[in-house]
Amino acid sequence: PPPPRPSPPPPKGCPDGRCQPTRLQPTRALPPPRRLLTPPPPKISAHGWGDPHFTGFDGSRFDHHGAPGTWVELIGSARQGYSLRAKFSAGTHVAGTTYMRSFLFVNGTSRVDVELLPPLPGQTIWRLLATANGQPVADTATIPRGISILRVPAAVGKHGRVEINAGFTRVVIIQKWRPQRRVVADFLDINMFASPFLLKPVTGILAPSYDRAVAKASQGAVAAAAGGMQLMGAGSATPDGES
Repeated sequence: PPPPRPSPPPPKGCPDGRCQPTRLQPTRALPPPRRLLTPPPPKISAHGWGDPHFTGFDGSRFDHHGAPGTWVELIGSARQGYSLRAKFSAGTHVAGTTYMRSFLFVNGTSRVDVELLPPLPGQTIWRLLATANGQPVADTATIPRGISILRVPAAVGKHGRVEINAGFTRVVIIQKWRPQRRVVADFLDINMFASPFLLKPVTGILAPSYDRAVAKASQGAVAAAAGGMQLMGAGSATPDGES
């Protein structure tokens, strides 16, 4: 067999070959690693009140009175199986006006009906009722798709409300206590809160304002991301102090 190869000579200054390797010292301190902080998508909201007036998701204002006895879609997405509708009823105080007294919330096979009915004999307060998939809601309920419902009846000195929370949207339907008149309202107001995640096309009388609000939010997110990229190169502290 061929003779074994000789071992390489030890490094200079290490005659026995047991020296420890030299640790190189950095010439400058390196900045800590940084990460881009992406802001969460902003919540956008819309409102409807009175006979009826609306504030859109982008802050625009308009009136939509509808015709007594007709349903109108406020916001919806057929691809997402989502729709929120309002039913208009004739006003009781001023001729020719309409109020919203019923709402229908649908998400897939789950539905929530909210209705304001005239007071029973001997009573003065209109009754705020809610059903979830056909079952009356006394105070709280949960139905498929993770939809939760909260019902609080109105009383003298206290607003009534039905709150529907589906994760991607939250709807609060309000029966107001009107202190200036010392009465509980015989109509319903509505507040709608959403993240900009509805699948297009979005429909309903609030759809144009929703599309404008989402476009504005997207522009803000792009600007925030661009600012974050510049921040990463600058080596300064992030807005919330994280690194």
